[in-house]
Amino acid sequence: MDKGLEAALRRFPLRHEELRRLAQDNETFRGMCEDLADAEAAFARWSGRPAKVLNESRASEYGKLVSELVLEIEQMLDRTGSNS
Repeated sequence: MDKGLEAALRRFPLRHEELRRLAQDNETFRGMCEDLADAEAAFARWSGRPAKVLNESRASEYGKLVSELVLEIEQMLDRTGSNS
């Protein structure tokens, strides 16, 4: 399983089948999941550094990006789920 789908599954474990179907059928969705995995990794990297203003700022930026991507993925899941 690729890192993007794994990241989405961690966030939405009860929507396993929907996630797999969308990841298989929708390139945009796969890209969003990949972006989520990358943003989570960057957030962890910046959050784990000794506290400095730049690190806190970067960690905050990546934390916000993670939240936005999770929301976008959830919205896409909801849209496609209501079409099934």
